[in-house]
Amino acid sequence: MTSASSEFRQEFCRLVSVVPRVSCLAVFLLLALPGAAPGADEAPPGPSRTAERLGVKFDPSPPAKPPELAPKSPSVVLEDPADLPLVVMPRVEVVERRGPLTPDDVLTPSGRLDLAKKRYLSPTYRAVFGPLTQLGAYYLNFLSLLGGWHPNDAEAATLRAQDRRIEMMSDVDEMIRVEAVADPKGAADLKDIRNDIDVRSR
Repeated sequence: MTSASSEFRQEFCRLVSVVPRVSCLAVFLLLALPGAAPGADEAPPGPSRTAERLGVKFDPSPPAKPPELAPKSPSVVLEDPADLPLVVMPRVEVVERRGPLTPDDVLTPSGRLDLAKKRYLSPTYRAVFGPLTQLGAYYLNFLSLLGGWHPNDAEAATLRAQDRRIEMMSDVDEMIRVEAVADPKGAADLKDIRNDIDVRSR
């Protein structure tokens, strides 16, 4: 009896020590071998099964392609210049009238004085009376010798100044006539100015 119970204990202890190893090996084999694990043949839950669990309707078909939008037509349609009618305009030449140039515009002061001598003094005066007048000026004013010998210069300058005064007054009279057509009162004021200029220029 005693020997039998001791043998039972030894056998029980051996089994207890072996069971954990066998159980671990069995679990390893179940997990490693394909198809051994429970549910290995089952496919993982797809989106449809997941949607069903969540209570959402799932449509596996691909979404429809959105319709293509027609290109917007431009508000302004540009035509080909070759298709446009050709309009030929008459040729117009604009020519600005140039003002006439006077000797005062192109000549130097000495050139204007020489021109005045030829225009206002005769050759006889320039040859005879002009030098005599210069000598008389030296006699009356001895200091005029410091100015040098310039016969006919004073007479030509005086005559040229008088001619310029006449031209200026003629321009003023023309302006007064034009102003009298549009504004008679303004023309009367210009006449007063003209008379003042005439008196001062003498």
